[in-house]
Amino acid sequence: NPKTLFSRTAYLGSHDSVIKAVLSREYDAGATYNEAMEEAEKSGINLDEFRIIAKTPDIPKDAIAANPKLPKEFTDRLRQAFVDYVKAPNIKSPVEGFVESDDTKYDVIREVM
Repeated sequence: NPKTLFSRTAYLGSHDSVIKAVLSREYDAGATYNEAMEEAEKSGINLDEFRIIAKTPDIPKDAIAANPKLPKEFTDRLRQAFVDYVKAPNIKSPVEGFVESDDTKYDVIREVM
């Protein structure tokens, strides 16, 4: 449990902020992901200044969620609209599409917390 393991914890708002806070020794440790570390390295941060103390299996990075109080018919239609999404050729986006998921995909996060 991070709240009992560390003397203080904080949500810093971005992975970039976490990397900078650990680098400046404002915090002893932080959680981030591979791509954020790669971007930090591209911006000139020396990754040798960090010691990786643990890695998790792949985790879900992005989610689209709806308030459970919304009508089921609406959320079903919304879910289907995302699943049916086709990127228009004139739109510059790394997003190729969406897939349905379920809450069990977050079990890996629960296990490390």
